[in-house]
Formats: sequence, structure tokens, C-alpha cells
Amino acid sequence: FTKTGAVDDKPQLTQSFGSYGFRQTTGQLSGRKQAFDYSIQLSTNASNGYDTRPDITHTPNKEGSAKHFGMLKLGYDINTANRLEWVAFKTIQNYRSVPYSDTLDITNHTQITGTKVEWQTGWDGNNLSKLRYTRSEVGADSDDPNKTGNDLVWNYKTTTSTVSVDHELSTSIGKWTGLLERKLDQFKADENYYSDPTDLANTAIDKNRTQNALGLGYNLKQAQHLVNASVRADNYSSFGTHSSYSLSYGYEFQPAWTVMGIQATGFRAPTLEQLYGALG
Repeated sequence: FTKTGAVDDKPQLTQSFGSYGFRQTTGQLSGRKQAFDYSIQLSTNASNGYDTRPDITHTPNKEGSAKHFGMLKLGYDINTANRLEWVAFKTIQNYRSVPYSDTLDITNHTQITGTKVEWQTGWDGNNLSKLRYTRSEVGADSDDPNKTGNDLVWNYKTTTSTVSVDHELSTSIGKWTGLLERKLDQFKADENYYSDPTDLANTAIDKNRTQNALGLGYNLKQAQHLVNASVRADNYSSFGTHSSYSLSYGYEFQPAWTVMGIQATGFRAPTLEQLYGALG
């Protein structure tokens, strides 16, 4: 069920229901006041869950979950060429489960927070630049009294900070784009399931790495023809330098229909949690 307001600030309220006792409430509010604009979103949902271990007796006998989300976005048009934007969000999720090695129901907590600050400027009608800073944190913990009895990851925090600069140049022969990016990843875990089983000291984990990237792109639309090309090089402090590219051509034989062919490569480094976590 959705109810949308009829005022300038555009409020909206949505109520949803589903199986296994699922219910969700979402509220949104957005608007603009002269040079300022904003958007707010709040959401909460929960589910009674179901019994994934009917072969054993455990209390409560259903595995449920609950999730809460909040987001705030603020924008300010300094002038016709410059804009400043700030975004922050937070998610809290609780999941109740019973591990396969025990009959005790446990609750795993996950919290995700993030923020972004972006400045956008149009130097003229053909040049557009964006300076962006983002930071995110993912943390998890559990009330499981048996450290090795929980088959889900827990008691850790991953922090990622990124600074990037984008630039677009529009010319009569197509649009050129450039990217410079620097990223810092940090992974910390308590003395728990993540520790090396052979490490009798059961030490905590504190790892980090950096990533520097350079990207170039080009795209052209000429009549019914679409051409795109891009190349990117990433240098990881732990993996060295890896390059990837993408080439594509499209033909628009109708305004709503385009045939396109793409040739591309890619590289994705494992996260620090995947390297040093429970499965690393």
C-alpha cells in the first residue's frame, strides 16, 4: 500500500506485507527550497522466519530477521555551474539462526554506514568535473557463546575510504572521460573465529591495503552508430598492477531498438575479509 502526498515536499508512505510474517514500512520525504534540495528515507522491516532445523529442539523455533535503514541527502546549487552534495546512510540488520553445530539460537548483528561528499563544477558548456569522497563501514558481531559454533562471519569491521576525480570533455568528435581514484581498505577482527586455528596466541587481525586507479573513456554517437571504448589500470599494494578494457559498437536501427556488441575484460581483487576472514 502506498500513499503519496500532494504538497511540494512530496511525502510518501508505503506499507508492505508478505509470507513468514514479513512486514515493512517505508517513509520518504523530498523537496526543493530555492538552491537547496533534500531527500529523506526511513525504512524498517521484520520477518518471523521459519524453522530451518526441524530435526532439533531450539527456542525460539523460528529463525527471524529485522532490518532498519535511514538515508539523508542534501544538495546545494552554489550557482548554475557548481553544485555540492552530501549523502549519509545507515543500515542495521539482526538475523536469528541456529548453527549446525549446536542447538542454541543466536543473533548476528550487522551494521553498515556510509557517507559521500561530492562537488560538481561545469567549467564551460563542454567541461564537467566531479570531486568525490566516500567512506563506508561494515561491521558484524554475534552473541554466539561458542566462537567456532557460528557458521556466519562475526566480530569484524571493514572500512573503505575513496577519493576520486572525474572529468568529462565534450567535443565535436565525441565525449572523452578521465578518472583518478585512490582507495584505502582496512579490516579488523577480534580474537575469534577469524584467527588462524594453528595460532595458539589467537591474535586479533588488523590488515589494510591501498588501491590507485587511472581510467580513460571515449564514446561517440553519430547518426545510428554508437561507439564506446574505455581502459582502466589499477595498482593494488597487495596484488600489483592490473589493466582492463572495454570496446563496444551499437547500431540504432529504430529509435527504441539498438543492436550492440561488446568485448571487455575485468579484474576484481578479493576483499580483505575474503583474504583474512573466516574463509580466507
